[in-house]
Amino acid sequence: MLNRRSLITLGLVCAVALGSIGAQARGGVIPFVDIDTTKTTVSTLQAELDALTTENDTLKKEIADNRAKISSNQKDISELSPILEGVKSKGIELFSVLSNITDKNMRSQADQAVIRNKDLEKRLQTKITDLSRENTNLNRDIASKQKKVDVNDAKIQRNRDEIVILQASIAKTENQQNILSAYIKDVDTFQNNAEAKLK
Repeated sequence: MLNRRSLITLGLVCAVALGSIGAQARGGVIPFVDIDTTKTTVSTLQAELDALTTENDTLKKEIADNRAKISSNQKDISELSPILEGVKSKGIELFSVLSNITDKNMRSQADQAVIRNKDLEKRLQTKITDLSRENTNLNRDIASKQKKVDVNDAKIQRNRDEIVILQASIAKTENQQNILSAYIKDVDTFQNNAEAKLK
């Protein structure tokens, strides 16, 4: 049994050994911690880190898919643009030819060609516009997702850093507990020997 004086002595030893966690943290020193609480904190940080990593993996895949779609759309635009210009040129030619046609049947055929050409020009222009608009939206989505990835990356790194510090604190505290445990055992042995002399 530890008497009152021994308990006071042990309390002083613990106070000196454990110190002030807040002061140590501010001073950049690995602090002593409550092990169970800190292990729970580490588990929470790790779970958040894992969730953020999974979310980033999904976002990065979506970004890659968007970029692939943009590339495909741009290829289509590159192929359709000269065709559109060719259709416009044909339209100008048809109007020129139409002014010189006097035969009714031939004029009717030319009129149909003009109508078809105008419709084709409109459809090509609409397709190119739609592809360009889609690329604009995809680029906007990429920027938004990349911003989220960057925020998550910062959180992931912060969690990793905190976990490293907390794990170091746990190791330091466990080591100190072993020292204190040995000290208490030594005090107990000393006191037992002292009490034995009183019998």
